[in-house]
Order: sequence, then structure tokens, then C-alpha cells
Amino acid sequence: MRPTFPMTVSDVFAVGDKLIFTGGFKQCSRGEIKGLVEIFVDGSSLGKIQIEGEVFNNKPEVSLWAKMPSYLSIEILKGKEVILASVQ
Repeated sequence: MRPTFPMTVSDVFAVGDKLIFTGGFKQCSRGEIKGLVEIFVDGSSLGKIQIEGEVFNNKPEVSLWAKMPSYLSIEILKGKEVILASVQ
């Protein structure tokens, strides 16, 4: 099932070659969360990544993971307004 975004990211971190986004949805259809999303940082698009799935960590916020693309780094994302938006 494709997610209905946007997701407002409250934290982002790396585990190996995986990029983890934690945050909340303004609206979201439940189900498996996977799909192509566009990353907006401080209102500007940085490109698209494939969300591979959800990280189940017993926290109230949703955590999603993707493989770390070569053009992104944690330094680019940390402390910024990050939004993930579905690519339809």
C-alpha cells in the first residue's frame, strides 16, 4: 500500500547504510509503508528516495527506513525542517 504523506520528520539518523526518519503524519492510511518519496529540507526539494519499510520500535512516532543515497548525509538533514512527500 502506498503511504499518504506528508510526514513531518522530527529526527533523522543513520544505522550503517540505512537512513531512519522518525516523525508523524498529517494524515496516513495504515498498512505497509513503502514507496517513492520526495525529500524537502527547509522547503527545497533534495531529491527522491525509496522508503523500504517501517521500523517497529514501540515508540509513539513512526520510524521509516531507506538506504542512504550518495547525495544525502545526516549533516544535511539534522536540525532542519524535513518533510517526506509521496511521489504519485
